[in-house]
Amino acid sequence: MNVDKLKVKLFEKGKTYADVAKILDISITAVANKMNKKSKFDCAEATIISDWLKLSFQDRVDIFLT
Repeated sequence: MNVDKLKVKLFEKGKTYADVAKILDISITAVANKMNKKSKFDCAEATIISDWLKLSFQDRVDIFLT
């Protein structure tokens, strides 16, 4: 997973870890752990984030399938 690219996309869209936590219905700490590679986003979470951020197919691949 390319968390740096995901962080850039969040910044570009003006979104925060709190926003991600809300749409995934998890804690901000859980999001931070995933963004800091202490745990991983599962497929459902990756899909929710991708749809929410309106990521292109290529961005989805570059971020979640590296």
